[in-house]
Amino acid sequence: MLKTKIISFKYQLGLKKNLSSAAYNFKKAQKVGILYNTNLFLSYQVKELIKLLEADNKKVTTIGFHTVENGTIPPSSIDMEQFDFFGSLKPHEDLDIFLAKQFDLCICIDESNHFAINYLLTRTKAHFKVGITDDEYNKRKFDLIVKCGSSKEKFSEIIKYLKIIESNE
Repeated sequence: MLKTKIISFKYQLGLKKNLSSAAYNFKKAQKVGILYNTNLFLSYQVKELIKLLEADNKKVTTIGFHTVENGTIPPSSIDMEQFDFFGSLKPHEDLDIFLAKQFDLCICIDESNHFAINYLLTRTKAHFKVGITDDEYNKRKFDLIVKCGSSKEKFSEIIKYLKIIESNE
C-alpha cells in the first residue's frame, strides 16, 4: 500500500517535470516507443500496431506492464516486482533500454489508468505522447488522446490522427 502511494506521488512529480514543448511531425518521427498494459492488450494486438508503424518506416520499441499479481508475465514485460519498497525502479534490461531511449513518439495503450504505467510514462524520454484514456484527471499526461472502439480500430485511428497532425504543419 505504501509502495502504491509513493509511486503515485512520483507520477505527480513526473508530470510537472515532463511537459513536452516540441513540435510533432509523424513523417520525421523515426523512433516510437509503445508502453502497454499486458492484461488489457495481448502481444498479438500490439503487434498489429507495430506493423502499422513499421509500414511507415518507424523503429518501434515496446515494453508491457503486467498488472495482475499472478499469472505468466509476457516477454519484454515487467510487473510490480520491478519497484522496490520506496517506489524506485530495480534494474531490468528491457525496461532500462526502453527508458534510456529518446523517442520521437510514445504511445501508451492502457485504459485502466494504472498508477505504475502512468509513472513509467512520465519516465520515458518522448517528445510527443499519445494515449487512449478518457480519464479527465490524467489527460494532461498526453499530447494527444484518441478515443474509439475496438483495439484494431484504436490502432488505425491513432495512426490516422498522427498523420492528420503532420499534414497541418
